[in-house]
Amino acid sequence: SPTNIGTERHVPGLKVVHVRTVMRHLELLRLLVLSLTNPQTAEELSCQPEQLGCLAEVLSAGLTGPRCPRPVRVAVVGAGGFVRKAHLPSLLGEASDCFELCAVWSRSQASAEAAVALATSLIAKEGVPAAKPPRALWGDPGLQELLETLGVELLDVVLPIDEQPSFATAALAKGMSVVSEKPVAANSSQAVSVLRAASASQGRWFVAENWRFETSFRLAAQAVQLGAIGDVLAFSATSLAELPEDAPMAKPGTWRASESGNWIVDVGVHYAAALRLVLGGEVACLGVAARRIRPQLLPFDTFAATMQINGSVPGTWLFSLSAPRATPQEVPGLSDLDLHVTGQKGTLRVSRARVELFDGHGQPRATAAGLAGPSVAYALRSVALELLGAGGLSEGLVDPVAALQDLKVIEEILRLAAPLPA
Repeated sequence: SPTNIGTERHVPGLKVVHVRTVMRHLELLRLLVLSLTNPQTAEELSCQPEQLGCLAEVLSAGLTGPRCPRPVRVAVVGAGGFVRKAHLPSLLGEASDCFELCAVWSRSQASAEAAVALATSLIAKEGVPAAKPPRALWGDPGLQELLETLGVELLDVVLPIDEQPSFATAALAKGMSVVSEKPVAANSSQAVSVLRAASASQGRWFVAENWRFETSFRLAAQAVQLGAIGDVLAFSATSLAELPEDAPMAKPGTWRASESGNWIVDVGVHYAAALRLVLGGEVACLGVAARRIRPQLLPFDTFAATMQINGSVPGTWLFSLSAPRATPQEVPGLSDLDLHVTGQKGTLRVSRARVELFDGHGQPRATAAGLAGPSVAYALRSVALELLGAGGLSEGLVDPVAALQDLKVIEEILRLAAPLPA
């Protein structure tokens, strides 16, 4: 988008952008398409494997575009914290050219109207052209109206894990398309059931696993593919966070406190997605040691897993929701990752905010920092582009089959960890 690049000279009634800036932006998009569709040719492009800053610029340019040829009529199902924090700001902000927000549904009138009030304020704040406040719908009558009379093309389902599959299935049965929040479902059998419904529907099903759109993880994956560290020999992942005792999401009785919608599934699929993306293969879990430090975090809050990529590359993953962070917090929120990928030529250190490259002697070669971006908006934009037949830069990243593979990694960890010692 020209409004986000380069230096501009302002003339009354006219916006002028330097031609060379536009050409650079288009060149970055071209490089992105080439590098994603044929990684082996990327060494012939202007970015060399060790040039992390150059690669990051290419990837970031691709994530923000292209613009959608028309807006998709979307309704949000759910009015909880993540809708207010991420989905509404994305639909009415970074990805507003891709969506026309028609309605917000919730179980209660109060929560639906509160979400619509937030959407209305975001429309005014962002200056979304021609946007109208969405309708507030609630309860069974509102859901029936949403599915049958509003002409909605896409449902954005952001509900507790257990509840998303039934809403997705109902919409798919009406021929509507659905994007649901990660995880793909509470368990694999639920996910397979929705996949069957999608295969029989005129609509399509997508899963918004936003960590697949984090620039740092895509940059690290590209560096690995280009051979920046040679053949991968091993990896270690650490994800430590101390969930505050007074956090609303940690209170007993909330959906994450149940065995079926537990913390390990909800948070863990993020890390599984990142590991599979960066390491470029399927992750097998060989063994798990787990414990429950805080009894309210079910089924456990801490584990160490031994893993293997593609049947050969060994690795470990240390996870906790009840331990102090191992590294300074660079990204707001609970989740982050400290991933070390060791290769024949050197090592990559990866988090959501930065990627660092070290040579075979541990000396730093390159760093790309400040990489965290609006990944939920990137994921939703990708869904709209695919629905409109204008996608291509991010194919497969919103595929429910990929999200199912993430879930299977976490299910195997849960299986190997049970039963916990008394």
